[in-house]
Amino acid sequence: MATKPSEVNIPLAGEETPRVKVQKKKSRRRRPPRRRVLLLCALALVVTVGLCISVFFGGRKDPAPAASAGSTAIELVVTSPETTRPFGGGILALSPSGYTWYNDKGSSSGFVSHTLRNPVVLTCGSGFLCYSRGGKELYTATAGEIRLSHTTAGNIIHADYNAKQQIALVCDAEYHKGEALVLRSDGEELFSYRSGEAYPYLCALSPDGSHLALAMLLSDEAGNAATALYCFSLKSDRLAGSLVLPGEVIRSLRFHTARGITLITDTAVLRCDREAKLLSEFRLPVGNVLHYAMLGEDSLLITDRRMPGYRYALITVDAEGKEIARLSTDTEYTAAAGGSSYAALLSAAGAEVYGRDLSRLLFREDSADIIAISFAEDGRLCTLTPGKATLTALR
Repeated sequence: MATKPSEVNIPLAGEETPRVKVQKKKSRRRRPPRRRVLLLCALALVVTVGLCISVFFGGRKDPAPAASAGSTAIELVVTSPETTRPFGGGILALSPSGYTWYNDKGSSSGFVSHTLRNPVVLTCGSGFLCYSRGGKELYTATAGEIRLSHTTAGNIIHADYNAKQQIALVCDAEYHKGEALVLRSDGEELFSYRSGEAYPYLCALSPDGSHLALAMLLSDEAGNAATALYCFSLKSDRLAGSLVLPGEVIRSLRFHTARGITLITDTAVLRCDREAKLLSEFRLPVGNVLHYAMLGEDSLLITDRRMPGYRYALITVDAEGKEIARLSTDTEYTAAAGGSSYAALLSAAGAEVYGRDLSRLLFREDSADIIAISFAEDGRLCTLTPGKATLTALR
């Protein structure tokens, strides 16, 4: 049976081409071998899975190093401190026997003696709180003098300090599982809560001094370990609300605003209001939180087990529980510190600073001698090496 001809135009240079009819022959398509089809399907599957993993887990790889030249640094010689904190435009250096404040010119206010085992310092505004972790002594002070000395009945587990110079404490308590206290700036007791059902181990004061948040260790209805958030109104002395987190451990607790609380657990960042109502959450698809820091209202997480080929990841999360950025890396970081808009990371090789979007390395100090990092209230980075503290203005 004759086939129907099809019409095609064959263009020739310089003349109009008449329409001709060309007879098409039926051709028999060769089917690819079954083995080739299977191989192509397998290859497509591998590429698709690889792309999904890269998008879901990967983020960006380590960025190219940025030059740290041009940053302004001030080096201060400090005498045998056990811990340091930026304070009042200078450095506060503490040891078990006392503290010394150094201004940014290197001059000191003189040594102020105390006797504190395992001293911990919290700064806020023009004053600071120093307490003995595992001991009973604490004091508030300025750069040159101690304002208030106080001794608790139980050993101090954790403390917080706000701009109103109120002090929140979590202590062990005889015949109870723990006690939470709030003291005024003059040492007068403002609030007390003794727990018989759970162990308090972290505390946070709201900036306006109206609420106290506690992290509690307890057992759920099935007898499994759990942690919970308890929020108290200091005006009514009542429990404003609670949130139980079965199978999770609250590792960090703080008010990121007067009305908002940030919880960081082993696997999530949770945002709650002052009544412990959950507002948002960000959960890791895999891995655990190793280190963390707060960048204003945002959170920085250092996690393990990320994209194949990379051991760790940096993730920033905003106040709405949404991921801002992530960065896969093989660098093993041992500590993190947060400023208002910067994140500092410490590794065996030195210190690094990133912005909240993790897009590039803003500053790096290569030194295996750095033992601690922190940020001053004015945004300067503080790095501590044996016998020396350095304040660096970032830009």
